[in-house]
Amino acid sequence: MGYSKAPTRHRFGPFDFGGGADDFFSIISPTGRDGGILVDYGVEGVTEAFNGDTLDPQLSVGTAADRDKYGEEITVNPAVDAGMSLRSQFETIGKTLSGAKIGDYITADGLNIPASGAGIHAIASTGANLTGQGVLYADIVWPD
Repeated sequence: MGYSKAPTRHRFGPFDFGGGADDFFSIISPTGRDGGILVDYGVEGVTEAFNGDTLDPQLSVGTAADRDKYGEEITVNPAVDAGMSLRSQFETIGKTLSGAKIGDYITADGLNIPASGAGIHAIASTGANLTGQGVLYADIVWPD
């Protein structure tokens, strides 16, 4: 099994992180592909600046039963107005952010995404004066 193709960007949204309800968006692999490698996930196409209160908006990649099975929760920084992703926070593999590495977020299971059952979780803000809208995405390299 080879991985010579560029990542496929799976887009979902727009999603309203200030709307008060979490959501799960299913990732569908290209036909006949199984065992994808998660390389990035985030939010783009921001149409409303983010603001959290008790809980800032978060994203993760997982299953309906385990929301961070493939990619741990990342916080969408309230200052974000042009989009952000896991990789944009770290820039390159091996760089650290508060002592963490990108591999601390993309789990071992994230190196073997199944053809179905995976998805991106949008975790809405909680508290007062909540805002933030954008398009969620996950970049996955699928085998040839």
